Amino acid sequence: VERRRESAEKKDSFFGVGQDLTEEAYQRRRKRAKRVSYFTGIFSVGVFAILLFVFLWNFWLEDLFRTAERVDVPDFTGKSYEAVVNDKQYADYHFTVVYTVDPDVPDGIIIEQDPAAGKSRMRVSDGINVQLTVSTGVVMTDVPYVINEDYEKATAALEKAGFTVTTEFQASKDVTAKYVISCEPAPGEKAAAGSSVKLIVSGGPELRPVTVPDLSELTESAAIARIESSGLCYGGTYKETNDAKQGTVFKQSAPANTQLTEYSKVYIWVSDGP
Repeated sequence: VERRRESAEKKDSFFGVGQDLTEEAYQRRRKRAKRVSYFTGIFSVGVFAILLFVFLWNFWLEDLFRTAERVDVPDFTGKSYEAVVNDKQYADYHFTVVYTVDPDVPDGIIIEQDPAAGKSRMRVSDGINVQLTVSTGVVMTDVPYVINEDYEKATAALEKAGFTVTTEFQASKDVTAKYVISCEPAPGEKAAAGSSVKLIVSGGPELRPVTVPDLSELTESAAIARIESSGLCYGGTYKETNDAKQGTVFKQSAPANTQLTEYSKVYIWVSDGP
C-alpha cells in the first residue's frame, strides 16, 4: 500500500503537483538562453567589425593615415643604365630614358638625370619618377647630298639626319644666291650624329654692304624678322636677366646703323626680366 502511495505521488508530481516549480525552471532557462544568444550576437558582430577594420586598414585606410615619406634621389650619372634599372635597390623608382649622341661617353652610360642627385622627392604609389639621359656613344651617319640645294632645305635635310648646321655665305657667279656651293664634311662621308656640318652658301655674284637695323625693345620674333628682311642672317638668341621688359631685345651683336656684309649673322640678347 505504501509503495502504491509513493508511486501515485510521483505521478501526481509529474502530471500536476509541482507544476509551478517546473514552469519556473523553464522560464529561467529561457531567459538564460536569451542572454547567451544576445551576448553571442554582440560578440559575433564585434569580431566581424574587427576583421572588417583589419581588412580596410591593410588595403585602404593605412595609406590615408601614413605619413608621406621623402627620399633623397641617388646619383645615377656615370653608371650603366642597364645596371641601374635591374638593381633591386632601385625597385621603387620609375625611370624614363632619353637617348643622346655623345662621342665622349660610352654607349649605355647615364649622362644626366632629372631630378638631380640629392634632391628630395616624395615616395608615391607608382614609384619615384626620374628621367635619365643615356649616351648612345658615337653613331656614324652618312652626310646627305645637299649641293645646289636651297640652303634652307639643305639645313632641314641635315638636321633630319641628326647633324647640327652652320652656314657661311660667299660671293659666287656660278651658283644661284641662297643655294649650297659645298659642305664640310662632303656629301657621302660619314660623320658622328650630332656633329656639325658647315654649309658654304652662295650670296650671289657680289656680297653688298648692309646697314644693321635697330632691334632694341623688339620682341624676339619681331627682331628675327627685321634681321632677315635687312639681308642679314639671324645667328641665335641669348636670354639673360635684365631690367628691360621681359621678352624684348636689350642687346645685339652688331650695333644699329653699322655696316655688315650681306648675309652676315646677327645675334640678339633678350631680357628674362629683372
